[in-house]
Amino acid sequence: EEGEEGVVDLSWLSSLQPKHLKPLCEAIEGMPTGGSAEERAKRLLKHACRKKGLSTSGQSSVEHADRLRNNNVSDTLSVSQLKVLCGVVGVRNKQGKKAALAQRIKLKLEADAAAVEAQAQAEAQAEAEAQAQAQAQAAAAEEDAPEMTMSEKGAFLGSVAFSPVGVPGLVVGGALGFAAGYFAEQVDAAREHVARAYATRVQRERRVESERANTRKALEALETVSVQSDDPEEAARTSADLTAFLCAPCNTRCADCSARIKRPADAWVSTSLGVVVCVNCAAAHRSLGTSVSRIKSPVYDQWDVPMATALLAKGNDRGAADYYATPPARMPGPKAPMEERRAHVREKYVRLRWATPELRAARQETLAKRPRKAAGARRMASLSSDAA
Repeated sequence: EEGEEGVVDLSWLSSLQPKHLKPLCEAIEGMPTGGSAEERAKRLLKHACRKKGLSTSGQSSVEHADRLRNNNVSDTLSVSQLKVLCGVVGVRNKQGKKAALAQRIKLKLEADAAAVEAQAQAEAQAEAEAQAQAQAQAAAAEEDAPEMTMSEKGAFLGSVAFSPVGVPGLVVGGALGFAAGYFAEQVDAAREHVARAYATRVQRERRVESERANTRKALEALETVSVQSDDPEEAARTSADLTAFLCAPCNTRCADCSARIKRPADAWVSTSLGVVVCVNCAAAHRSLGTSVSRIKSPVYDQWDVPMATALLAKGNDRGAADYYATPPARMPGPKAPMEERRAHVREKYVRLRWATPELRAARQETLAKRPRKAAGARRMASLSSDAA
């Protein structure tokens, strides 16, 4: 991705859908919003060319995009307009310069087009298999057409068998043979129906399994740790460090109840205390207030490099050394009720009941610097649990 002065690739505008282009047209004053996707793309690119004093001749949006690219135009669309497109096409990261935003939009559109094409190919293959099977059955039916049906064969054989009896034998034998043949035909028809239904079900199950696999991949992509930065290399490096931090053995157990944290998506982090906790203890931390513990998800919340770097310097090992200098006699377990969790985290992080003397002294110094409350006001919780 290039910087602010690099070339902004706008060739992807011609691949946008009408629902994508309409918000961008509305963002430009006086720009009509009607027409097809190609017409809107051409209209937007003409607007960009006209804005830079370039020629607007030509019949396709590709020509206008090439003209803009050849003239190294980097400010044809504003950052706000590109951010509008980011939100429309589903790009989560809206930070960065124009070239970065345009590149993200292009990559997202290419990924969406590839997914649609793969699904279309799978459906086309399933349809081709069904057509081939239908053609094979039709060909077999045509080959069997000249032959007599089972009911006709049964009627003929029954008439021959009872022919010595005379005319009554011919009639009775033909009727019995026809009934037997008709029954055999119905059995064959039912067998073929079951076979076709089974084949259709197998194809449907394969298609559903393919869709589930695509959904799993999409969910896995959403559950990755992502740190935002204008420098892509720094963002990738910090994201990898944060993932490794969350997967460290000391951070795969809750700092307060020792519950198992199986994956980064299940973890919650107190950025102010520097500890990793489970979802239940995260709720208990929220009861302390953001002045004591600020809870964030490493997957579903936004992270920047300074915030992630500060967390990497801490962790559950350091948290245990600071807040469990004197091990408590009893700690809440993974199945502890919420009231017990709240009482424990208040004793641990607010009153510093088991913390190191240095941490307790620093808290006392901080409290001493605060202005005293008026008489009758609610007294602040003491560091000592005996004064609670």
